[in-house]
Amino acid sequence: MKKLLLFDFDGVLANSIDDILINAKIASDSIGIRTEPTKKAVGSQNKMEFDVLGELIGIPRDRLPEFVDVILGLFSGTVNIPKIFDGIPEMLFELRDNIICIVTANSENYVRNFSDHYDISKYIERIYDRYYSAGKEVKFRAAMEAHEISIDNVYVIGDASSDITAAHNVNIKSIAVSWGFQDHGLLMMSRPDFIADSPDDIIKIVSNK
Repeated sequence: MKKLLLFDFDGVLANSIDDILINAKIASDSIGIRTEPTKKAVGSQNKMEFDVLGELIGIPRDRLPEFVDVILGLFSGTVNIPKIFDGIPEMLFELRDNIICIVTANSENYVRNFSDHYDISKYIERIYDRYYSAGKEVKFRAAMEAHEISIDNVYVIGDASSDITAAHNVNIKSIAVSWGFQDHGLLMMSRPDFIADSPDDIIKIVSNK
């Protein structure tokens, strides 16, 4: 029976930390606020969203929408292709008989450029990006409705506690990946159903091996 696999993008499929730091710096500079984005700031986010990152690096709350618009524009228009984590293409090939979607706070264009570059677009059914909806729970429900998959056969795969919490809130299984950007202790506090230390672990979990 097919499973519906809802993958986060940044920190799960793409090692895009350098692009995040560079674009956050450019975005803050462009709105006249001097910041120094760091990997620690990215990892300490309780929710992997650009407005949360902006607040952590010192963007005033009333300027956050402006910061987010700029950084999303940078990601949408970038020609940079982040590195893909080891084992991801092989994992997607092994899981190809399932329905694979990407649920991300990033832009669809950035995800598509990445997917085309690494020849994995053929495995991806749909991308639910920032512009589809700001809430992951909404995206999860939309994907389940679109594909009419039993709730018992849906998995969320993410590197952030917010991914896991959103999965809990809609009663679907969650897999936390240990190679992502969020602090490991913070991620584990969200109580994922499964932990994957490698893409092979995801194959085993989904296949019930």
